[in-house]
Amino acid sequence: PVVSKYERVCFTRDGVRLDRPGFPPGVLLHPGHPLMRALLEDLLEEKGAVLQKGALLVDETDEGDVPSLLFLLTHEVKSGDGAVLSKRLDFVRVGADDVVRPGGGAPHLDLVPLSSEDRLRCQELLREPWLQTAPGPRARALEVASRVLAPEHHREVTARHQAHIDKTWHAVHERLTKEISYWTERWLQRKEGQEEGKDLRLAIENDRRTIEDLSSRLERRKKELQAMRHTVNCPPVVLGGALVLPGGLLRRLRGEGPSPEEEKNTVAAAAAARR
Repeated sequence: PVVSKYERVCFTRDGVRLDRPGFPPGVLLHPGHPLMRALLEDLLEEKGAVLQKGALLVDETDEGDVPSLLFLLTHEVKSGDGAVLSKRLDFVRVGADDVVRPGGGAPHLDLVPLSSEDRLRCQELLREPWLQTAPGPRARALEVASRVLAPEHHREVTARHQAHIDKTWHAVHERLTKEISYWTERWLQRKEGQEEGKDLRLAIENDRRTIEDLSSRLERRKKELQAMRHTVNCPPVVLGGALVLPGGLLRRLRGEGPSPEEEKNTVAAAAAARR
């Protein structure tokens, strides 16, 4: 659960315990920590509409001239009882050349906002037909996520979840069958004692009810775990997107670099010189 105050937090394992006097143990914050999950949920609830509006970003390391749309998608895998087993964020790039590829783990960290001056230079780019076609790139991103990313995530979670369910069932079955065997043996011993003339009717009835209760619990738990063993591959959902402009394209629009035709001539001249 999320607490109202944390004395100290850290983001790496080696920061949990420090060999310094006066420093208490730290709480390791990771994507699955309740505080991080609560923060992400509140952020998406409050700012989710901003993600849908999109953004204009620049990849300064890209010397090409083909812009692309970077989509942020979320995908959930649920158990048979509806509990969310795993929720993952994925990125998909759809280029102006219609090439679709995974966007990587966190591509937005290498991108910078488009300046207002460069935005004026890109007005013609922003009106290109491939950006105006609906659903177009968005549908292509969802198609790739549904066909490639979501099944991969589903397989990983299913394998891990079913191994956990099998381990749990083995432990439950072993414990309850031992208890059933114990009470069955006691019930048989008391039956023998009653045949010898002892009045053990109440004890025998209590043993019988205990055996029935344990057997019912075993069967009920078996059905519950069997229902939980099934996993559901939910469809991916687009949370937001951004138009990513290559740094090389912007530099050419600013007049800071050679045009594509000039670059082509330069490459051809260098190849001819090598021959």
